[in-house]
Amino acid sequence: MALGLTSTIQSKKLITPGIVTDNLVLKHKYDRDSLVPVSNGAVYGDGSTSSNSIETEIVGNDIFEDTTAFTIAGWVNIKEIILNRYQKLVKVSDGTEDRIELYFKHQPADAKLILVIAPRDTGGAAYCHANTTFTDSTFLNKWTHIAATYQPGKTRIYINGKDDTNISGSSAGSTVDIDISAKVSLAEHLNGYACNIGIWNKALTQGELRDIMHKNYAGLSDANKENLQHWWNLDELISTANIADKPDIVLNQHAGSTEVGNWNSYFSGTGIVANADSGSFVSNANPPYTETYIDNDNKTIRLRAISDGPDDGDAIDHVQLKLENVLTIGKTYKFVVTVDSISGRFRIRPGTGSAAADMTTTGVHTFYFHGNPSTYWRVERDFGVGDITISNIQVYDIGYTGEL
Repeated sequence: MALGLTSTIQSKKLITPGIVTDNLVLKHKYDRDSLVPVSNGAVYGDGSTSSNSIETEIVGNDIFEDTTAFTIAGWVNIKEIILNRYQKLVKVSDGTEDRIELYFKHQPADAKLILVIAPRDTGGAAYCHANTTFTDSTFLNKWTHIAATYQPGKTRIYINGKDDTNISGSSAGSTVDIDISAKVSLAEHLNGYACNIGIWNKALTQGELRDIMHKNYAGLSDANKENLQHWWNLDELISTANIADKPDIVLNQHAGSTEVGNWNSYFSGTGIVANADSGSFVSNANPPYTETYIDNDNKTIRLRAISDGPDDGDAIDHVQLKLENVLTIGKTYKFVVTVDSISGRFRIRPGTGSAAADMTTTGVHTFYFHGNPSTYWRVERDFGVGDITISNIQVYDIGYTGEL
């Protein structure tokens, strides 16, 4: 079940020192005596059940099938290593076979970071163990960068950029032949914070890992992004105008963001439009009670609900302007709406079946719609008398996102 960040997985803002960060390579939080990731926030998992994890939309085969090497890296802040609990940063698993997981496990003898690779038909899982034990104050309740790399014959664990591989406790050295149809999950049973998680389809060197450690996605260079498959900053709670039971999403920053169409190209003609087309826009209005204005010269649209119509408000219910055949059903979109003037309450959304994103103030409003149900978007009044002028609407296809 998808969960919001405000329940068992929460958005936690980090307080960072008030220092100049231009060209900064490493930040040190002296009052906490620990390294901190370059991030404004993180997700927090209470570790109670596996359903509290973040299930992304990324299928394991999209990352690991046909690969001969990979890297999993990210920042964690673990509260406690729980006895016999698998506290996972990344999980990609179809069950006991065909799985790749990076987790902490506290068995009676240790509490160490482990990478497991379990290809089907290999006679069992292969493991790579860290040397470091995480049960004391050296690491608990402090930010730690962890990474695991694989290539045939050489698997490594890194803690804060240092090679921490326990060679005698590792067996993950054979060729990987993985076929995983399950989706990638993050922070399952983690019992702590996580941010800046990345997955590459190459084994990063120690130098490359140290280069990306203290960066969020915006700070990555082109060289850092080479062979990068996915990246989650996990640094903000994103409220969505969304379908029921899916209130929030986390962005996969590496998925990209493509603008859908061009605002200026949609305009044609100027004046009041009533239940008619104007260029690419389709209006539904009923003058003199409701009006829609298209201003081609100034590239603005205006919706007015002036008064109740003769049929108990029926006219006000039909104040909208929509743009057809520009969206793809099921995709996730970001809407950025610039409101020049407004009185009353208006909304923007994809078509029928999608919840509304309300606007009551001027300025730039940003909304996310996960799994939209239609090929068009529309602006409409919410209720009552109102007047809105909009000077820009940018719609972005933000690719696949993980949902909470």
